[in-house]
Amino acid sequence: MAKLPYWLDANVFIESNNGGLNIDIAPSFWVWLETKLKEGTLRSSSLVYDELLGKDDLLAKWARVRKGPAYWPEPDGEVQAAYRELADYS
Repeated sequence: MAKLPYWLDANVFIESNNGGLNIDIAPSFWVWLETKLKEGTLRSSSLVYDELLGKDDLLAKWARVRKGPAYWPEPDGEVQAAYRELADYS
Protein backbone atom coordinates (compact mmCIF):
# COMPACT_ATOMS: atom_id res chain seq x y z
CA MET A 1 0.00 0.00 0.00
CA ALA A 2 1.41 3.37 -1.03
CA LYS A 3 1.91 5.95 1.67
CA LEU A 4 -0.50 8.85 1.24
CA PRO A 5 0.90 12.39 1.15
CA TYR A 6 0.32 14.96 3.84
CA TRP A 7 -1.62 17.93 2.47
CA LEU A 8 -0.61 21.40 3.65
CA ASP A 9 -2.91 24.37 3.93
CA ALA A 10 -1.78 27.95 3.33
CA ASN A 11 -1.33 28.60 7.04
CA VAL A 12 1.64 26.20 7.16
CA PHE A 13 3.51 28.37 4.66
CA ILE A 14 2.31 31.70 6.04
CA GLU A 15 2.91 30.95 9.73
CA SER A 16 6.30 29.39 9.00
CA ASN A 17 7.39 32.45 7.05
CA ASN A 18 5.98 34.88 9.62
CA GLY A 19 7.59 33.04 12.52
CA GLY A 20 10.94 31.49 13.28
CA LEU A 21 11.15 29.69 9.94
CA ASN A 22 11.20 32.85 7.84
CA ILE A 23 12.64 32.30 4.37
CA ASP A 24 15.59 34.60 5.15
CA ILE A 25 16.26 33.11 8.60
CA ALA A 26 15.79 29.38 7.89
CA PRO A 27 16.44 28.75 4.18
CA SER A 28 17.22 25.08 4.86
CA PHE A 29 13.60 24.55 6.00
CA TRP A 30 12.35 25.94 2.67
CA VAL A 31 14.77 23.74 0.71
CA TRP A 32 13.49 20.73 2.69
CA LEU A 33 9.89 21.79 2.09
CA GLU A 34 10.50 22.16 -1.64
CA THR A 35 12.12 18.72 -1.77
CA LYS A 36 9.18 17.09 0.00
CA LEU A 37 6.69 18.84 -2.28
CA LYS A 38 8.59 17.70 -5.39
CA GLU A 39 8.80 14.08 -4.24
CA GLY A 40 5.12 14.03 -3.27
CA THR A 41 5.53 13.32 0.45
CA LEU A 42 3.91 16.69 1.06
CA ARG A 43 1.28 18.20 -1.22
CA SER A 44 -0.45 21.53 -1.39
CA SER A 45 -3.14 22.51 -3.83
CA SER A 46 -3.36 25.14 -6.53
CA LEU A 47 -5.89 26.88 -4.27
CA VAL A 48 -3.16 27.34 -1.65
CA TYR A 49 -0.82 28.64 -4.35
CA ASP A 50 -3.40 31.26 -5.30
CA GLU A 51 -3.75 32.27 -1.65
CA LEU A 52 0.01 32.65 -1.23
CA LEU A 53 0.10 35.04 -4.18
CA GLY A 54 -2.34 37.35 -2.38
CA LYS A 55 0.50 39.46 -0.99
CA ASP A 56 3.52 40.80 -2.81
CA ASP A 57 6.12 39.47 -0.40
CA LEU A 58 9.00 37.01 -0.23
CA LEU A 59 6.64 34.07 0.31
CA ALA A 60 4.68 34.93 -2.85
CA LYS A 61 7.98 35.20 -4.74
CA TRP A 62 9.06 31.77 -3.37
CA ALA A 63 5.76 30.23 -4.49
CA ARG A 64 5.87 31.88 -7.96
CA VAL A 65 9.27 30.33 -8.65
CA ARG A 66 7.73 26.94 -7.89
CA LYS A 67 4.63 27.37 -10.05
CA GLY A 68 3.00 24.31 -11.56
CA PRO A 69 1.31 21.02 -10.76
CA ALA A 70 4.51 19.40 -9.47
CA TYR A 71 4.16 21.67 -6.44
CA TRP A 72 0.52 22.78 -6.53
CA PRO A 73 -1.77 20.16 -8.12
CA GLU A 74 -5.48 20.64 -8.61
CA PRO A 75 -7.29 18.98 -5.68
CA ASP A 76 -9.14 15.90 -6.86
CA GLY A 77 -12.46 14.59 -5.57
CA GLU A 78 -10.82 12.39 -2.95
CA VAL A 79 -8.91 15.32 -1.46
CA GLN A 80 -11.99 17.55 -1.50
CA ALA A 81 -14.08 14.86 0.22
CA ALA A 82 -11.43 14.44 2.94
CA TYR A 83 -11.31 18.22 3.42
CA ARG A 84 -15.10 18.36 3.79
CA GLU A 85 -14.94 15.58 6.39
CA LEU A 86 -12.33 17.50 8.38
CA ALA A 87 -14.26 20.78 8.07
CA ASP A 88 -17.44 19.07 9.29
CA TYR A 89 -15.57 17.57 12.25
CA SER A 90 -14.35 20.90 13.64
